[in-house]
Amino acid sequence: MTELSTMVITEDCLPKFYSLANRYNLKTIVVIEDISEETRQKVKDAKYEVFSFNEVIEAGKSNRKELPSCHEDDIFTLCFTSGTTGMPKGCMLSHKMC
Repeated sequence: MTELSTMVITEDCLPKFYSLANRYNLKTIVVIEDISEETRQKVKDAKYEVFSFNEVIEAGKSNRKELPSCHEDDIFTLCFTSGTTGMPKGCMLSHKMC
Protein backbone atom coordinates (compact mmCIF):
# COMPACT_ATOMS: atom_id res chain seq x y z
CA MET A 1 0.00 0.00 0.00
CA THR A 2 1.24 3.47 -0.82
CA GLU A 3 1.81 6.20 1.75
CA LEU A 4 0.28 8.70 -0.66
CA SER A 5 -1.19 11.66 1.26
CA THR A 6 -2.11 14.02 -1.61
CA MET A 7 -3.92 13.18 -4.83
CA VAL A 8 -4.35 15.42 -7.88
CA ILE A 9 -7.51 14.56 -9.82
CA THR A 10 -10.23 16.01 -12.01
CA GLU A 11 -13.62 16.76 -10.50
CA ASP A 12 -15.33 14.08 -12.57
CA CYS A 13 -13.05 11.46 -10.93
CA LEU A 14 -14.27 12.26 -7.41
CA PRO A 15 -16.91 9.48 -7.32
CA LYS A 16 -14.16 6.92 -8.02
CA PHE A 17 -11.95 8.62 -5.43
CA TYR A 18 -14.55 8.14 -2.70
CA SER A 19 -14.66 4.41 -3.41
CA LEU A 20 -10.85 4.11 -3.13
CA ALA A 21 -9.98 6.71 -0.49
CA ASN A 22 -9.95 4.39 2.51
CA ARG A 23 -7.23 2.26 0.88
CA TYR A 24 -4.71 5.08 1.15
CA ASN A 25 -3.36 7.54 3.67
CA LEU A 26 -4.96 10.47 1.82
CA LYS A 27 -5.36 13.79 3.56
CA THR A 28 -5.46 16.33 0.73
CA ILE A 29 -7.17 16.45 -2.65
CA VAL A 30 -6.11 18.89 -5.39
CA VAL A 31 -8.72 19.25 -8.13
CA ILE A 32 -7.37 20.38 -11.50
CA GLU A 33 -10.37 22.59 -12.34
CA ASP A 34 -12.04 25.25 -10.25
CA ILE A 35 -14.21 23.51 -7.66
CA SER A 36 -17.89 24.12 -7.16
CA GLU A 37 -18.89 24.97 -3.59
CA GLU A 38 -21.05 21.84 -3.48
CA THR A 39 -18.08 19.64 -4.41
CA ARG A 40 -15.79 21.48 -2.01
CA GLN A 41 -18.22 20.87 0.85
CA LYS A 42 -18.62 17.16 -0.03
CA VAL A 43 -14.86 16.64 0.10
CA LYS A 44 -14.58 18.55 3.38
CA ASP A 45 -17.48 16.55 4.85
CA ALA A 46 -15.53 13.40 3.95
CA LYS A 47 -12.71 14.80 6.17
CA TYR A 48 -10.22 15.75 3.45
CA GLU A 49 -8.56 19.07 2.71
CA VAL A 50 -9.42 20.23 -0.79
CA PHE A 51 -7.80 22.81 -3.06
CA SER A 52 -8.14 23.75 -6.70
CA PHE A 53 -4.92 23.68 -8.71
CA ASN A 54 -5.15 27.48 -9.04
CA GLU A 55 -5.25 27.80 -5.24
CA VAL A 56 -2.06 25.73 -5.01
CA ILE A 57 -0.37 27.95 -7.62
CA GLU A 58 -1.39 31.12 -5.75
CA ALA A 59 -0.18 29.70 -2.41
CA GLY A 60 3.17 28.94 -4.02
CA LYS A 61 3.48 32.47 -5.38
CA SER A 62 3.15 33.92 -1.89
CA ASN A 63 5.47 31.36 -0.29
CA ARG A 64 8.46 31.11 -2.63
CA LYS A 65 11.39 28.94 -1.57
CA GLU A 66 14.94 28.86 -2.83
CA LEU A 67 15.52 25.63 -4.73
CA PRO A 68 18.48 23.58 -3.56
CA SER A 69 21.30 23.21 -6.02
CA CYS A 70 21.57 19.84 -7.70
CA HIS A 71 24.12 17.87 -9.62
CA GLU A 72 23.41 16.24 -12.97
CA ASP A 73 23.79 12.79 -11.38
CA ASP A 74 21.25 13.50 -8.60
CA ILE A 75 17.97 11.61 -8.83
CA PHE A 76 15.31 13.68 -10.59
CA THR A 77 12.39 11.24 -10.47
CA LEU A 78 11.42 7.62 -10.03
CA CYS A 79 9.41 5.98 -12.79
CA PHE A 80 7.41 2.83 -12.03
CA THR A 81 5.51 0.33 -14.12
CA SER A 82 2.39 -1.39 -12.84
CA GLY A 83 3.63 -4.83 -13.74
CA THR A 84 0.84 -5.57 -16.22
CA THR A 85 3.26 -7.48 -18.47
CA GLY A 86 5.40 -8.94 -15.69
CA MET A 87 6.85 -7.94 -12.34
CA PRO A 88 6.41 -4.26 -11.36
CA LYS A 89 9.66 -2.37 -11.64
CA GLY A 90 11.10 1.05 -11.05
CA CYS A 91 13.79 3.14 -12.66
CA MET A 92 15.72 6.03 -11.11
CA LEU A 93 16.21 8.91 -13.54
CA SER A 94 18.88 11.53 -12.94
CA HIS A 95 18.76 15.19 -13.99
CA LYS A 96 21.23 14.33 -16.75
CA MET A 97 18.82 11.72 -18.18
CA CYS A 98 15.82 14.06 -18.17
